[in-house]
Amino acid sequence: MEVILSQSWLITGSSGFVGRALLARLATFNQRPPLLRLLERRPTEPPTVFQSCAGDLGDPQSLRRACEGIDTVIHLAGIAHVGSAASAEARAINLDGSLSLLRMASTPALSASFF
Repeated sequence: MEVILSQSWLITGSSGFVGRALLARLATFNQRPPLLRLLERRPTEPPTVFQSCAGDLGDPQSLRRACEGIDTVIHLAGIAHVGSAASAEARAINLDGSLSLLRMASTPALSASFF
């Protein structure tokens, strides 16, 4: 666990069910990652122990900015409940956005671990 906590993290989906649980759990640790960045569509609160980064899974420029200096990406963003009306949006976020983030995180210039 110490090795993972010594790395810089990017977390997507931090406002969702699993993301909130992860942040709550991290808050109980004595040691935290030196940099903990949250990719958020619309940051609503000023950053505290976490660094907020405005961005969108559909925007390659914002993904590049979010991934700079990051060792580990924890990707939790997605649409959980998809109805037929939202299927195109769900595909754009759950599949296309995830692939874009994976590609960005794995470029030689960044080469982050991806979970």
